[in-house]
Amino acid sequence: MSTLLIRCPLKPFAGAFTGLAGEWEDLACAQRFEWCLVEDADTLSSASSTSTLTSTMQSGIGSIDSMPYADEALVLLPTLDVRLIETKVPLANPKKLQAILPTLLEEYVLSSTATLHISALPPVPGQPAMDRTLAAIDRTWFTWITGQLEGVLSNRVRLIPDCLLLSLAGDGPSLMRVREGDANVYCQRTGMQTGVAWAEYCPLQEEEIARADHDHDQNHDHNSDGASPLPSHLGTSDAVPFAWAWAAPSAMNFFETNASSRAPNFALNLLPSGFKSRAGGLARSTASSNTGSSAGSNAIALAWVDPLTWQPALRWLGLGIATIALGLLAQLAWLGVSNWRWGQQMELLAMQSLTPANMARLSQGANQHEVLPVFLDQAIDTQRSQGAVTDADFASLAAKLQQLSSALNVQALQQINYSANAMEFEFKAGGQDYSSNQAAQRVIASARNLGLMVKHLGGARYRLEAYAGLGAQP
Repeated sequence: MSTLLIRCPLKPFAGAFTGLAGEWEDLACAQRFEWCLVEDADTLSSASSTSTLTSTMQSGIGSIDSMPYADEALVLLPTLDVRLIETKVPLANPKKLQAILPTLLEEYVLSSTATLHISALPPVPGQPAMDRTLAAIDRTWFTWITGQLEGVLSNRVRLIPDCLLLSLAGDGPSLMRVREGDANVYCQRTGMQTGVAWAEYCPLQEEEIARADHDHDQNHDHNSDGASPLPSHLGTSDAVPFAWAWAAPSAMNFFETNASSRAPNFALNLLPSGFKSRAGGLARSTASSNTGSSAGSNAIALAWVDPLTWQPALRWLGLGIATIALGLLAQLAWLGVSNWRWGQQMELLAMQSLTPANMARLSQGANQHEVLPVFLDQAIDTQRSQGAVTDADFASLAAKLQQLSSALNVQALQQINYSANAMEFEFKAGGQDYSSNQAAQRVIASARNLGLMVKHLGGARYRLEAYAGLGAQP
């Protein structure tokens, strides 16, 4: 998979310039993008010498339009153009967070925050959630940079400060130097997501200018001038001149280190969320001519295993599952409330239909909330006094008991006792055991499937209620 490394030009120093994009065009800033194309990261890591390493890469300086296609692009923004500040950030949604970021940054900057583009970098795993790093960039310069990067021939573009290529553990360069006109620009990494940069005026002598021009013509590297004295607080640290010979392996190491979603800089990208490359469609059509058809197919295959490819889909999947779960919980709550309201309404209607004698019986009972059984007894007595057939008659209950016996494959019962409103029965002891709790649950479930109300009285004895109990609890 091919990777295009791009280093943005340094923002022109303040002074005679007003900071307008037109002046940057006059200064040919668009022609000062440095780039390096790495065709294969494995070949890059296996290179044994600087000459071999240089031969495996393509590099140049020019505009974005002059750069080749790559499967992914890593853009390096000079740390001098971005202010990285560690501070406490309240926990808030992205919309509210963007509104309060200028207030959080006012005490750290001298200029007005209205002229800055401020973004909060992703939190570092293992650190407190409120400890965040803020990146502040001149808004006009940032807009111009993002506008230029829209022409990159790559489907995935990532913008990071160039200080992140430096080492923290001491196993690589910790201080970088870049020559910009009559000044040396130094860059040092100070934390997992932070770094500092400063510029020092240091004009070249005539012989140094000639040597720098010669190196520029030979290697396309205008940062090969001689070293200048470092500030005293840096001690004996060596400032390595910026060159793709060490920057390209460091960039590949950055990709490898932050490939996992648990890595500290996995989602770090200074580009705005709505950034889209205008050349995305052209990149796919020119992939075969620039990198070969096999490289394009490999890029598509690798995209399926890239965590960044699945991250939006997994986010929407989680949101969909959460929505379904909340919908089910809401439905269950609504059914529970509806069932309770139905029971309350039934009891209220039954209470209004009770006779004074049954009202007195209800108030004298041990449980004053059993309204439906009292109303059921009154309805049965009324129907019987009129000579009507009721569901509590022996014939009706016997027919229901026959249905239950057939469902349980019971040939005969031990005994049957009929009362005024129910029928008690007992299974034979010699057959299947119906005295255990599991057997009782099976009998009650079979009766419920038939629309019957059966209560377990203990042992192998059960009671069949009339009218399926009318909601009365066993």
